[in-house]
Amino acid sequence: MIIIMSIVVVMALGVLLREFVTLPQDSTSLDVAYQQGFDAAMSQQSCFSNPYRGVVADVWADGFVAGKEVSTQRLEQEVICK
Repeated sequence: MIIIMSIVVVMALGVLLREFVTLPQDSTSLDVAYQQGFDAAMSQQSCFSNPYRGVVADVWADGFVAGKEVSTQRLEQEVICK
């Protein structure tokens, strides 16, 4: 019984580790996720188009917010210039 419980605990910790901790080599995938979020915002996609989960989803959302801020600033500048 104790062995089964310890296996379940180890598996749960593995899932949490994979979900919330990124490895250093994953930094490129985080950069890609940020750029994809930024591009999604610039192309007027919905924030619900986020294809990721966990930490990478947060990075995508950060890129999406940054893209929305840039696109909003561009729209305001165009209105002012007219």
